[in-house]
Amino acid sequence: MKKSILAKLAGSALALAFVSCLNAQNNNDVTLEGVKYLSANLSAGNAGKLENPSTPYAVDAHNRAIKDFKKSFKSASDERWTVPSDGFIACFTQAGIKTAVAYNKRGIWQHTIRYYGEQQLPTHVRAMVKKANFDSNINQVEEIEMSDKTIYLVHVEDQSSCKLIRVCDGEMQTLVDAKKG
Repeated sequence: MKKSILAKLAGSALALAFVSCLNAQNNNDVTLEGVKYLSANLSAGNAGKLENPSTPYAVDAHNRAIKDFKKSFKSASDERWTVPSDGFIACFTQAGIKTAVAYNKRGIWQHTIRYYGEQQLPTHVRAMVKKANFDSNINQVEEIEMSDKTIYLVHVEDQSSCKLIRVCDGEMQTLVDAKKG
């Protein structure tokens, strides 16, 4: 029951986080479909090898994406590439942190999402969340890195509720506050 509540919180929170923090005119915006796709692949652990390599843009763009990936994530190994309709996604796990890196159809980096626990959360973000939720445990964090900002989605839980908190540009907002039944 607890896992299903957290899964529902994560899905709805990702949509809310991006709608409330992104600027529609920015070409580097993360699409909701892309975030849902990344989340599904990481949570299910089913990110596959490069699919649809015969797609018209796959050869050149994928090579550009691979080159950027190897430069940016030098110590990553065993990455798995998938090809959604709007680009390329590389998923890998390193030091216990699940990571998904998204590229557009031209192979240009769009965003990176990291999934980790409280220990890897930056101190200033943890302090902000714990100050407002001192009796709660931080269960999971999604860090969404884009060219112009980093968004943290922090899952907290206490005896009576589960919350999803978004921290972006020094501001904190509770996206979901679900009471335990």
